[in-house]
Parts: sequence; structure tokens; C-alpha cells
Amino acid sequence: MICGSKEGQYLTDFQKPWRRIREKAGLDKVRIHDLRHTYASVAVNSKESLQMTGKLLGHSNTTTTERYAHLADDPAHQAADRVSGLIQNSLN
Repeated sequence: MICGSKEGQYLTDFQKPWRRIREKAGLDKVRIHDLRHTYASVAVNSKESLQMTGKLLGHSNTTTTERYAHLADDPAHQAADRVSGLIQNSLN
């Protein structure tokens, strides 16, 4: 948690500091929400379950997490190849 300007309270509005961070980093169009989407995508692409990824993001429903977790084409193709291989092996 990040301390707010009043003692014992936490910062709840990150817009001003986020603008300064974006400006220094040259990332004018990146939103805090974009970071959550990236985090979820990396988690799912590294084999974390939707349930665990949702827990990390504070979601109570995996349907919400599914909208965050944009699967890259490569892992999806790899999964399709694995499943196809299993089916092919079972037919031999």
C-alpha cells in the first residue's frame, strides 16, 4: 500500500503520480488499466490458471479474468498442436 498525504491514510487516486511516471518514461498513452491487462496476459501465458490469475488481480469471478487475459497466438497454437497430437496418437 502507498501512504497518502494524511497520516494513517493510503493513496487512493493514482492519476497524478501516474501522469508523471508516464511522462518521464515516454509512455503517454499507457493507462494503469493496461498494466493489469498485461499482468493477466503474462500470468496466463506462463501457465498460471485463470483462477490464480483472478485471485492475483482481486477478481471474484473468472469471467472477469478471461477478459483481461489476452492469450498470445503462439501459446494457443502450441496448445492446439498438443491436443491434435494426442488425438492422432489415440487413433494409431
